[in-house]
Amino acid sequence: MIDAYIAKIRERVINKLGQYIAGVGEKHPGLADAAAHMLGDGKKIRPALCVAACESVGGSADRALPAACAVEMIHTYSLIHDDLPSMDNDDTRRGMPSTHKKFGEATAILAGDLLLTDSFGFLITEGRAAGLSDSTLVETVGILSDRAGKSGMAVGQMMDLDGGGEKPEVHRLKTGSLIEAAVRCGVLAAGADEKQTQCLSLYAHAVGMAFQAVDDILDSGAPQKQEEVRLKALEFTRRATSGLKDLDGDGSVLTALALMLYGRTG
Repeated sequence: MIDAYIAKIRERVINKLGQYIAGVGEKHPGLADAAAHMLGDGKKIRPALCVAACESVGGSADRALPAACAVEMIHTYSLIHDDLPSMDNDDTRRGMPSTHKKFGEATAILAGDLLLTDSFGFLITEGRAAGLSDSTLVETVGILSDRAGKSGMAVGQMMDLDGGGEKPEVHRLKTGSLIEAAVRCGVLAAGADEKQTQCLSLYAHAVGMAFQAVDDILDSGAPQKQEEVRLKALEFTRRATSGLKDLDGDGSVLTALALMLYGRTG
């Protein structure tokens, strides 16, 4: 069931982002190709979390889709920049050449800049078309900006580069923060009430922590360490799923997503 759900959201996100890339291509085809290189790949877990959160409290996928796409644009920007020689220096990503290996470093940097910058404009334009209020969109921009910047990915990447942070904290900022943001943006798109928002905020935090704990497992080669962190990941996953019992809505898809993320192997 969950695989079919993710595939459905993935198709919608790829179609919508394909329209965006076509617009970029009218300005500069080479930059569009570089931005599209990673944007059309991947499972689109974060968009699925965003849409599922919205639908769990009675919102529609149409209302969540602008934020879901913006989250994916920010996520893809981070992958492009993380792979650069000055960052993590990875030549491949998802079995393909990294963006800088295929298009050159300068183009890769600009492709990442493009996706991060345009994510906010895309969110506003598409969000208004989907019927979201300006106040909702401003709050959504605030969440995404915060989690991509000082409270999330940028700081996490810096900690990773300077070696000054513990791996779990680095993962929480680089990876878990955008997972949390995806859920919170979906909640906003639905116009959830205070009780629903609080319940899903707790879910967002727990599933984000579980996600980063699994990342820590995948990074660790020590069996004892892996078992210790696996138990931590399991505890956060249990918190995420058990908390949904208090949700005034249908949390079945969010539960399935949390369990799937706990069981991932890469």
